[in-house]
Amino acid sequence: SVDLKPFNSLAANPDQLIDTLDGLLLHGSMSTEMRQSIKNAVSAVAASNPLGRVRTAVYLIATSSQYQVQR
Repeated sequence: SVDLKPFNSLAANPDQLIDTLDGLLLHGSMSTEMRQSIKNAVSAVAASNPLGRVRTAVYLIATSSQYQVQR
């Protein structure tokens, strides 16, 4: 299993969370459209659920075609 707790502190700010995960998982190559879609999905998760926000962002990035092509 992957420990996502270190990213919980970033969950309150979706842009910062996405920027961090973009750098780690996509080496900063995330498209503008993908970034907006992930931000919308993360923002839909209650701010009181930081782990849910992180999981949503990681899941969407890891299952995206951009991640699959790069990996």
